[in-house]
Amino acid sequence: MKPQLGVAAAVAACLFAVAGCASGANTTGSGTSGANGGSSASFVKKDPLILGYSVYDQTDPYFIAYAKGVQARAAERGAKVVISDSKDSAQIQVTGSSQLISRNISALLITPVQPDSLPATISAAHAAKIPVLVGDIGAKGDYDYFVQSNNEAGGAQGAEYLCKKFDDGQPHEVAFIRDDPGHAAGEARGKGFKDGLAKCSNLKLVSEIPGQTIEAAFKAGQDIFAANPNVEAIFGFNSNAVQGAVRAAETSNKKPVIVGFNGDPIELEMIEQGKQEATVAQDPFGQGQALVDAALDLLDGKEPKFTDAASNTLEQPTTLVTKENLADFKAKLNKQ
Repeated sequence: MKPQLGVAAAVAACLFAVAGCASGANTTGSGTSGANGGSSASFVKKDPLILGYSVYDQTDPYFIAYAKGVQARAAERGAKVVISDSKDSAQIQVTGSSQLISRNISALLITPVQPDSLPATISAAHAAKIPVLVGDIGAKGDYDYFVQSNNEAGGAQGAEYLCKKFDDGQPHEVAFIRDDPGHAAGEARGKGFKDGLAKCSNLKLVSEIPGQTIEAAFKAGQDIFAANPNVEAIFGFNSNAVQGAVRAAETSNKKPVIVGFNGDPIELEMIEQGKQEATVAQDPFGQGQALVDAALDLLDGKEPKFTDAASNTLEQPTTLVTKENLADFKAKLNKQ
């Protein structure tokens, strides 16, 4: 239809703007649309009912699980799903989202590569009477729904595990391989971890170094052990940080307690092998399901489930996984 083609062109024109976005764009914003009435969009539930999902990267195990959650719930509720793989590229995502909007979808689900690129896409979708629901990473603009893990509480879970592990009254040194500055989820995890660690008087955070990639985390781990040879525990903000920490420990002949965040398959394998003690696991499959439920609520004129209605946000709990509950956790994943 002509209006939709015009919308697609308008979004595609934002490519140059997206290319100039800062790398620290993963900052959670506040939406004022959808069920809270801030948007002027009047959403249309079309027939056939099709949901478009712009996924971050279809080669990443976390986002593969996310897409499976979207597809499973959509099938349960009689909706079809069209997926656009952004391949970890903001430019590809903008173009792919515009193409989804032009395909007669009823709702746009999106896991943003760069949240700063969302406002233009959201405006284009709203012009086509399509709600926009954001899954993970961060959200900006007049979005209608945002689901993510409770990252701060998850960070606190990691700290609580270490507090119990070293509950002997003796001093122990801890290090933190954190996210690069400016990423909302990583900052929330770090805050939860550091605030939680501060409650344990015998644990001291002696080093905090960024390690976004496995190689960067490996270097961070080496630097940690070189400067603080008595470090007994490392908390990694994601599975890359943990993999780097494990490699650094092996090459430095150290055996620290390593706790991670995400619950990716590689982490579960390292827990089974005894290289990692615990991980704070997210539920990407469940988040994908929540996106679909919220999309259909909005299309039916209902208010979705929120934990913070002011920002149109649902935060989901995380699960601490150790060797003790690993088998049960993996069995649950196998049922998804």
